[in-house]
Amino acid sequence: MKKDNRGISLVEMIIVIAILAVVSGGVAIGIGSALSKPAEECTKKITDSLKNARVSTMGKNNVELQLYSGADGIYLKEKVQVTGGTATEKKIRIGQRGVEVSYQLTGDSSYTSLGGESNPLVLSYKRTTGGFNEISTGKYCEYIKVKKGSREYTLQLYSLTGKVEVK
Repeated sequence: MKKDNRGISLVEMIIVIAILAVVSGGVAIGIGSALSKPAEECTKKITDSLKNARVSTMGKNNVELQLYSGADGIYLKEKVQVTGGTATEKKIRIGQRGVEVSYQLTGDSSYTSLGGESNPLVLSYKRTTGGFNEISTGKYCEYIKVKKGSREYTLQLYSLTGKVEVK
């Protein structure tokens, strides 16, 4: 009995290559989204903290948020002054190492990287209007950019209303 051993056909080779292309594309998308997840989480934590600070300030507390870069990531320090009461301070790490956060003030054409704990970006709200307080003479923080790898998120801060929007 003689076996017919002609190898593989061109159609079979094309099918194998197509399957490999689909599988490798799925793996590449999965790796890309896993690597950019820290930027998304940091953006969400900043947004949530700003919204909570606004609600607290519109109530009975004065809340000040300080964003700064540390040796092992991005930190947020929340200082809460209860009206007629005590002050509390809470520090949390909101971004992993490698997450870059920068901000842009009104009238500036470029972004400024976050400073260290001694030079943070300080954000607070006005109790009467719910809008942001000035950061420096006549300037407000307009944008906060969070970046990790190729993924980038931009928060737009509306100074008059205190609204925060992710773009």
